[in-house]
Amino acid sequence: MAVDLSEVRAVFERSHSRSDKLLELHRALHGQRGRPSRLVSDVVRSALLLSAASLDALLNSSLQIAAPEALRTGKLGPVAYTWAQKHEGLVDALGQSDPPRFLRQVVAEKLSNTTLQRPAAIEENLRGVLGCEPPWNRAVALLQPEATDPRTVSEDWVLGQLKDAIDRRHRIAHEADISPTARTPGAATPIRRQTVETWLWVIEKVGQATLDVIEDHLQ
Repeated sequence: MAVDLSEVRAVFERSHSRSDKLLELHRALHGQRGRPSRLVSDVVRSALLLSAASLDALLNSSLQIAAPEALRTGKLGPVAYTWAQKHEGLVDALGQSDPPRFLRQVVAEKLSNTTLQRPAAIEENLRGVLGCEPPWNRAVALLQPEATDPRTVSEDWVLGQLKDAIDRRHRIAHEADISPTARTPGAATPIRRQTVETWLWVIEKVGQATLDVIEDHLQ
């Protein structure tokens, strides 16, 4: 019985579509040369926040759903084993008719305070929870056919783009994207729509690749 991540995939695609529509809104609101207003630029920032959040939700949901199947097939990662063994509800769970529910609960609790957006966090949890390799090579394979120059798309490039995107997301969410060097106090760091378009493209393919590698791993 293969793991079913179709609903996770559908939710991710809907969320990411909303991010793309925000970028379209930015084009409609700006539509001229020169730097857009702070309010218009915040539309681009919102698109990045939503895209990053959709990736986080995808990872979180996928790990919870796939963990029981990984256990059933003998592929559960060592970190998840440790979480389950040390959980205070383990003894009670042994007598339950639905052990997968217990494992999903354990994974959900352990990930509740973890943001699954940065490359290191994605890689660490895929391996630790599911015993699954990271999605970077698969993401490259999805990105290259759509790239202007496929030769520029490598694993290092994907990792660099994702890191830059999530670093910027962090500054927007936690520091209001304030520029430390601006002459005007409180002024935001300029943000380019074209850069965010690339970041959203990479995030979309990393999300798709993550689902692909989990499904392949648990076939």
